[in-house]
Amino acid sequence: MTEIIFLGTSGPYPSRESDNTAFLVAFGSVKCLLDCPGSVVRKMLQVGADPLEVGHLFLTHAHTDHIYGLPSLVHSLMLRRHLIRVYGSDEALETAAGLLDFFRLREDRYRTRVELVEAASGATVQPAPGLSVDFLKVPHHGSSLALSFTFAGKRIVISGDTPPCPELFEWARGADVLVHDCAGPSRFFELYPALRSRHTDALALGEWSARAGVGLLVPCHFLAELDFDREEVEREIRRNFSGDLHMPRDLERLAVG
Repeated sequence: MTEIIFLGTSGPYPSRESDNTAFLVAFGSVKCLLDCPGSVVRKMLQVGADPLEVGHLFLTHAHTDHIYGLPSLVHSLMLRRHLIRVYGSDEALETAAGLLDFFRLREDRYRTRVELVEAASGATVQPAPGLSVDFLKVPHHGSSLALSFTFAGKRIVISGDTPPCPELFEWARGADVLVHDCAGPSRFFELYPALRSRHTDALALGEWSARAGVGLLVPCHFLAELDFDREEVEREIRRNFSGDLHMPRDLERLAVG
């Protein structure tokens, strides 16, 4: 079974109900962590997942709220013999290495080891038999990559943070699930125009997803510091998008297929 577990669904500023965006994706017995903000070990335990079963971490980009928990993850498992392969762009891996080395977490005294695996737009990796992961550059940040996971005939595309990117929506055509940046309703993008170059608003997400024929759309990375509720996001997406829509909550599971 393929399953997405939402460890967090908010942007840099968490709320009482939601933490920074991160996902645990289970492809049968293979479990992958997508992005690594704080307390991921605790959240994995809350959903009944063994952190030692997670051997693959994919970094969408090098911004603080997506990477700052990496030293804590390794430190938490320091007494356990374990290998974590960390995949990302060269810039994301440079940041990851800097964080690990600042805390000396790659010294031999730590039993959990980290292997850095560079990925670039257009590349494909196979972290486990039957699982392939493709990468596409998106314009949020110089280190940003969207990810496409294919396993057992199912395909999940995760945008990471990004403004609307036509290449991404075309790339996601035919996917079973698109998990996409959705910072909030479009009225905030009128109020704060700088958001347009970094994130996607709900109205634009609905428009682009409808054009791309997205099957199941999952908006995520809500900016909790802005004053809106998720019902407003859903209403705005629905102005143009009539496909399946799932509004995620923290620690919730979503079966794919």
